[in-house]
Amino acid sequence: MIRQMRHQFLTDKECLIHTDLHASNIMVNDHSMKIIDTEFAGFGPIAQDWGRLIASFCLNFFSWYGDHEHTEGEKAVFRAYLLDSINTMYQCFEEEFRALCDKNRSDSYRLRSLDVDAYLLTHFQDTLLYTALNAASRIGDRGICYDLERLKTPDRIYPEQLVLLMTIELFLNRGAYKKITDLTDYLRKMAGKHPAEAFKEA
Repeated sequence: MIRQMRHQFLTDKECLIHTDLHASNIMVNDHSMKIIDTEFAGFGPIAQDWGRLIASFCLNFFSWYGDHEHTEGEKAVFRAYLLDSINTMYQCFEEEFRALCDKNRSDSYRLRSLDVDAYLLTHFQDTLLYTALNAASRIGDRGICYDLERLKTPDRIYPEQLVLLMTIELFLNRGAYKKITDLTDYLRKMAGKHPAEAFKEA
């Protein structure tokens, strides 16, 4: 699977992508949004950008399970905000993609012959793979993200375990995920299904 993803990343010149798109590269105010940091920009699969971005939200989401500076209520509210943000972003992308296909279909043979539903499903499941790979790549010492680095080393263990569980799930069972809310529902239930105490006992 990793080899297939590598081949896709190197050969699928779907569009211009950022390739390192995470939350800290996006600047927003009341009137506009800017995406910065073009050191890795190139042509590739859209799923890489989406996977990298969703992974950055997932890493922040999991990091709050190792945080001891905020109340449980505060952490729950922010985790819910992160999942809602993932849903909103991806749903807006799919809506805009469909609208653009409809608007430009008459001018493009490729769009006229495109099965948009099938394309978006394949794209989404590819995105899940890139999400898993990008998240797992940011928990090692050399590539650790700030979301986890801010925690004391013992407090990182449980969030990192959750990241690895998500990675395994998405690699093995991505075919069961048909829409973005399937992913966020899974993330929402993870800590209940895999409590920290279970890892300590193991």
